[in-house]
Amino acid sequence: MSDAGRVVATAAGELRVRPLSPEALQGLGELFPRLGTWAHDGGEALALAMRDGATTMHGLRTGYGWFAGERASVARRAALYGRMRMPRALARFRRRGFDGVVLAGACVLDPGEGSTQEGEMIFMHARTPLADGLPSEPLESWERLVGAHTTAALLTFVTDVDEAWKQGGIDSRTLTDIEPCPVDFPHVSWFADVVLVGARVVLVRSAIDDADPLLGALVEAGLDEVEWTPCGFLVPAGGPAA
Repeated sequence: MSDAGRVVATAAGELRVRPLSPEALQGLGELFPRLGTWAHDGGEALALAMRDGATTMHGLRTGYGWFAGERASVARRAALYGRMRMPRALARFRRRGFDGVVLAGACVLDPGEGSTQEGEMIFMHARTPLADGLPSEPLESWERLVGAHTTAALLTFVTDVDEAWKQGGIDSRTLTDIEPCPVDFPHVSWFADVVLVGARVVLVRSAIDDADPLLGALVEAGLDEVEWTPCGFLVPAGGPAA
């Protein structure tokens, strides 16, 4: 049996893996500038290209304080923790009934000036405004770069991330930076694992490893069914570290 169409046993319970649906593929094409393929394991994998010619994806970058000198490693560890909390944030956001596509991951900004910052990178395509979220007037600069109907949805998602951390016992983060930026923003590395297409959860992996801790984190968050085909991000230099 192929990986798509099987059940993975995790410490948190079973994760059902379904083949990528036409609806999910269509949604991915709405968010990413281009979908392509590359040769993988005797077949083909789906390439989620974040640049196509002069078109580069823009997202919202958040940052929480700064860690200087020897404490820079704390920021990197916090980002890894954030990566494991992200399924809970996505699960909260999915329950709001968002009509669109969301890619969100943990990120680290390390400009090489003695200080390092952890946060999130959030990419979004909205088909309609988010009805169940924070009220906010559209910010022209955000919506021009990230997309229409995204201001309130982005701010709402940031609060869902914050709540996911608080559920893990950490309520000491203070949001200090929030800005639209391109996927190849200098000195930023980011780590993402899933894309939400409406209520569908698309796992971004070239292969599925039963020992992958992210699989258990998905189940713990209540996301016990994912759609999958071998896939990965195709990004310009300075994109995801993993």
